[in-house]
Amino acid sequence: MRDERYFRCFFTLVAVAALCCCQSKKRPETTANLIDDLQHSSQARKQADAARRLGERKATEAVPHLIRALKDVDPVRSSAARALGVIKDRRAVGPLIELLTDFSPAVRAASARALGNLKDSTAVLPLAASLTAGNEEAGPALAQIGESAIGPLIDCLREAASRHAATDALIAIGQPAVPALVQSIHSSDSEDMRVAIARVLAETNDPRAADALHAVLKDGNLRLAAASYKFLLRNRTADNDALLVDALREYGRIDMAQALAVSGDPELRAASQRWADMNHFPPEMLESKVATAPSR
Repeated sequence: MRDERYFRCFFTLVAVAALCCCQSKKRPETTANLIDDLQHSSQARKQADAARRLGERKATEAVPHLIRALKDVDPVRSSAARALGVIKDRRAVGPLIELLTDFSPAVRAASARALGNLKDSTAVLPLAASLTAGNEEAGPALAQIGESAIGPLIDCLREAASRHAATDALIAIGQPAVPALVQSIHSSDSEDMRVAIARVLAETNDPRAADALHAVLKDGNLRLAAASYKFLLRNRTADNDALLVDALREYGRIDMAQALAVSGDPELRAASQRWADMNHFPPEMLESKVATAPSR
């Protein structure tokens, strides 16, 4: 029994010593070693991890190697794209634009996010095309680029596939987009596009946006009124309240009903409760602070 304990202790010590020896031989995580892992490791996961760590270090000396890794297998391509977006070196703009048409949705998304971080205006049109093709990450990227993306984003409102993300991107850009949006809401012959523009303008507390919405709502278009409900709630009149109630009844959404419920007006609250009853929403949803994503 004593011999058994002796051998067990002996082998434990040998194992610990071997482990310590292995750890002592582990390479330090230098930039040069990470680049070597990225280039030469036979394990894609190790390559991807090396790319991520190089991005975290903002290692500009790794940029040419990360650009070459964009042609590797996935997840290496995605990880390299994300790293280049963190480093923000302009040499990566062209190669990242090429990835917007990659066969992998994850790579396309990572490339779009990286280009948004780089904020280079040469990426605007490729990102807009990618957004129209269904890459929703291109929307936030265009919002990050800012004013030079306004025109292409408004064009994206014409297509159903890109309208939601383009709307959110224009809301994020805010006031700089107002003049172009005002011109478009008056000139567009697409009601879907005008509804999307009205939603953006309603989010912007700007006198130019207010004038445009007053003008387009004069004829009582209930679909435009539903899209503009936040504007109408900021500009309460008897006529606007009546328009809100009718718009809720015809084109209501849960976020709109919630806003009317907490407006402080008894008639608007009653209208929201009627809408909730008709659409089988429990009354407590009207008091929810977490608005359900609107159906656009």
